[in-house]
Amino acid sequence: MSDAPLASCGLDIENRPLHILRRSLPVAGVTILNHLKSFRQLEVSMSVRTFESPVFVRASEDLILEIACLEDAFDFLDEWPKHQRGIVYETAKRACHRAFDGLIPLKVARDAFAGFARSVKILEDVATTMPWITARRSGETGGVAA
Repeated sequence: MSDAPLASCGLDIENRPLHILRRSLPVAGVTILNHLKSFRQLEVSMSVRTFESPVFVRASEDLILEIACLEDAFDFLDEWPKHQRGIVYETAKRACHRAFDGLIPLKVARDAFAGFARSVKILEDVATTMPWITARRSGETGGVAA
């Protein structure tokens, strides 16, 4: 290896700071491993917080949202207008927080959120909303008539 790059950086070639490199590289390696561990834990926690079946809510006349996990439920509840919040809203939000903390099963939080959506009349039945998802009856081909 040439010493020219070190000299151009202003380092004294005779007194290279190898002791600094020896200390910093293992620390950097541990830091990277810790970040990978954190990422894996986040990935696992995200899958643990996913509902068994999503809740569909009507956000507007033309928009139906899929609430598939606690994070989706939190986002939706946080955006809900303050003047329309009530006891059912508070119950759903509390259930989501408790499920997030691992104090209650995820299904309880999902059902509380669905109950809130039902109470404010925004809960959607996917089978009636999106007929292409439902199973075909015998004899139906699904083709386009000529």
